[in-house]
Amino acid sequence: MLQYSHANRAVLKLRDQKQMDFEELSDYLSGLTSERDRLAAVISGRAGSTGLGLGSYLKDRVDSLRGADDDRSRVEKMRKLDTKIKELEDAVTAAHDTSDAFSEETLREQKIFQYAKEAEMKEMLGHLADGQIEFYKAAMEEWERIIPIIQRIRVDV
Repeated sequence: MLQYSHANRAVLKLRDQKQMDFEELSDYLSGLTSERDRLAAVISGRAGSTGLGLGSYLKDRVDSLRGADDDRSRVEKMRKLDTKIKELEDAVTAAHDTSDAFSEETLREQKIFQYAKEAEMKEMLGHLADGQIEFYKAAMEEWERIIPIIQRIRVDV
């Protein structure tokens, strides 16, 4: 049972790792989607949407210093982001399916472990009860043998 507990702990750690992979991919996808939305807003010319912080500002400045065509580079970057987002969406879906499958398998394994543990405990308690019964039978036999001897002893006070 102890070995199974260790194996079960390892499966739980693996399941947690799969869940963390899914969450990290989801966060990365969210960041790329935000970047694509920012670029789309910049291309469409909406005011106030040119930056989401110092990093975006510096990246835009470096691109302009290189002499890159702002609109062309933004459209190209958006195309690359769209491709990467599509790939990540597929990866997130696969990671989610894997995480769910691990969770379901872990639950099935846990049920099997619970049944095995109950059967083993039942067997151990049965052996304990049998041992207790044998012990008390032996004790009763000893007392039944000793009591007549004790009754024959005379004590003069």
